[in-house]
Amino acid sequence: MKTPSLIIITGMSGSGKTTALKTLEDLGCEVMDNIPLSLCHGLVLEKNPNAILAIGIDIRTRGFNPENFASTVSALRQLIDVTVLFFDASSEALENRYRETRRQHPFGNRDTIGSLIVQEKSFLEPVKASADHYVCTTHQSPPELKSNLQRRLNLTNPMGTTVYVMSFAYRRGVPESADFVFDMRFLPNPYYNKSMKLLTGQSPEVQGFFHECQEFQRFKGMLFPLLDHMLTGGRPSFVVAFGCSGGRHRSVCTAAKTAEYLASKGFITRQYHRDMV
Repeated sequence: MKTPSLIIITGMSGSGKTTALKTLEDLGCEVMDNIPLSLCHGLVLEKNPNAILAIGIDIRTRGFNPENFASTVSALRQLIDVTVLFFDASSEALENRYRETRRQHPFGNRDTIGSLIVQEKSFLEPVKASADHYVCTTHQSPPELKSNLQRRLNLTNPMGTTVYVMSFAYRRGVPESADFVFDMRFLPNPYYNKSMKLLTGQSPEVQGFFHECQEFQRFKGMLFPLLDHMLTGGRPSFVVAFGCSGGRHRSVCTAAKTAEYLASKGFITRQYHRDMV
């Protein structure tokens, strides 16, 4: 699949277009929203030839109507590779979003929100019919939308995904920034072995101890496939935290081995041992 040079985000008000543009910006695109149709031609001519440009165009845009939109897109296709995504959601979902945000519909307050949504859907039907992709966000969370956009547009995060792998001691609290937390207190504790009491999970002796530990090996056998599945969706970073009683042996060794594994899978990894003193 070819990655487009210009991505146009359009569709229903409240359907997630702003979220989509922010997502595309995170993925390295140059993003501009609500650009008048008359300026699009010049904008494309001046764009960085090595960058992907994403533009938001909808009923808020000066000079917008389905006919003008179609002619503008047609002219742009003569200059550059263009992909148009039409964002939509069920009328019920859109109405609920307006109630939650208490924002006014772009058509104003001349009618009920439900009626204005119906009018907008009818008005945008030609735009929807001519779009390259239809994106329904009724049941999509922002991470799912990001994954969807990456797949449809063949986009990759230019910086890659960074995974911060950290260890901590439960007695000092669970890290608030962690996306995933694993409790390693089920493992045997090297602290009670005199030869390893003063060592840390970074030492060869402690790592050798866990290499021989069947519980640890079984846990890794479940953990690594889980992380392969969970660390997706194109997010720029994740925080994976491992905790134990003192934050010195079990959590540190697990974090170190996990970081080593993730690095081998192509992730950018950073280790942080919060309580290893």
